[in-house]
Amino acid sequence: MNEQDPTDPKAPPPAPATAAPADAAAPTAPDAAAELAAARQALAGAEDRLRRQQAEFVNDVRRIQRQADERVRYAAQPVVEDLLGVVDALHGAIEGLKDSEHERRVAEGLRLVERQLLDGLARHGVARIEAVGKPFDPTVHEAVLEMPSPAAERTVLQVVRPGFTLHGRVVRPAHVIVSKPAAPAAAAPSPDPEE
Repeated sequence: MNEQDPTDPKAPPPAPATAAPADAAAPTAPDAAAELAAARQALAGAEDRLRRQQAEFVNDVRRIQRQADERVRYAAQPVVEDLLGVVDALHGAIEGLKDSEHERRVAEGLRLVERQLLDGLARHGVARIEAVGKPFDPTVHEAVLEMPSPAAERTVLQVVRPGFTLHGRVVRPAHVIVSKPAAPAAAAPSPDPEE
């Protein structure tokens, strides 16, 4: 036998290996279409999951930002609650000074101080809850007494202690007296027919 040197440039090229039948190696057209459809469906599912995750992320960022804004906005609430006691004491002192001319002047000066304090609080989002003449609202009012009145039932007649909000959130509800229907007049006893 005569062996050929593969490095010899004059040697004829080796015979090609027999090729496998075309049907066995290449996928058929329906199989390729099914694979393509499955890949497209998997891609669409992955894109949908990605969009959902992105939307959840954006919602989480917004929620965290909203919570941070609320913490900053209402950070002064403990200070406001403490100052409302001072406002009450000042108002009580003013109401107690009305007898003599001197007391009336002192009361007027204290009213100016009270107004400045309330204006300062208002600049930082504190507002007094308006109550007199309004329907009773348990979210902003706390009823301390009910009185018979010709006014509509559950109408605020008087404020015992004013309530306040901080940026719309109730810091302290208003303590109020509300109306209730007047008791019906006691019926006069009817004369007993047997007497």
